[in-house]
Amino acid sequence: MNEAETRAELIDPALKAAGWGVKEHSRVRREVITLGRLQGAGKRAAGDIADYVLTYRNHKLAVIEAKRRDLPDTEGVDAALPDGATVETGDSDYEPDALVNCGEPMADDAIAAPHPVIIVEVLSPGTASTDTGGKLADYFRVPSVAHYLIVHPTR
Repeated sequence: MNEAETRAELIDPALKAAGWGVKEHSRVRREVITLGRLQGAGKRAAGDIADYVLTYRNHKLAVIEAKRRDLPDTEGVDAALPDGATVETGDSDYEPDALVNCGEPMADDAIAAPHPVIIVEVLSPGTASTDTGGKLADYFRVPSVAHYLIVHPTR
């Protein structure tokens, strides 16, 4: 199943069943083109395209990057957050695989998420001990963090 089929047969029906684009104030935007990050001297980096952006009451809540079913679950994470947003824990800064930031929208040139609420890490053999040990403790030092999701890609 290619990406277009994945979107038409799986993602679009799932979003509709969940009420996106159906319930009042919810909206599904497709093929969203964003301005590139500010680089200084009035210049911007190349813009990015997101397959879906979910908004509720004009607040962007989620970015969905569609991929063929045969690609790994982590494929496209860098497209959703091209430079990655970091989480500052006091002693360390981490760049999780995904996060949900609440509050005011992040500025285009922001690096750190000011109010991360949900942090997601996808385990790999090289990161499992760090993700389930030191990072877990560090993330919960951030007052806004309510959930830390550890995803095992083969389960």
